[in-house]
Amino acid sequence: ACKQARIFRDGDQYFVIFTFDGERKIEAEPTGNVAAFDLGTSSFLTKDDGTKIDHPRPFKRAKDKLIKAQRDFSAKKRNSKNSLRTKQSLAAKHRKVRNIRLDFQHKLALELVRQNDVIILEDLDIKNMLSKKKKKKKKVSEDVSQSETSQEIDGIPIKELRQSISD
Repeated sequence: ACKQARIFRDGDQYFVIFTFDGERKIEAEPTGNVAAFDLGTSSFLTKDDGTKIDHPRPFKRAKDKLIKAQRDFSAKKRNSKNSLRTKQSLAAKHRKVRNIRLDFQHKLALELVRQNDVIILEDLDIKNMLSKKKKKKKKVSEDVSQSETSQEIDGIPIKELRQSISD
């Protein structure tokens, strides 16, 4: 039986989400594979064998169209029919970029979960990796320790390594 129904709007589209009681059982045969992955900034994911999976980079491809749509929108008189139509067009372009990104992530995650029994991920602080101001050299006396957390997604154990550096 349907436990809950939720309606929401995204731009000019409406969606309904139904929630049902019950357990989801996934019958998957063990593969015996254990894989480690490193999330990065230059490539989306690096496998433990050195294979790199690149980003689809949808924003980079759609950047010129988004800039033009934003410029068109800002030139329209506020709350006019033309501005509302242009706003919907701009929202649709942003939604397309978001959907490409989410589709890539979901398909990749499903593929990795189906191929491996255990998945190990490294937890990174991306903000610190990207900021140029916070670059600092490690001292010789610093200790690097790793802690491991574990969770389970659809019966597949996901392990996460956290590195901490102390002076």
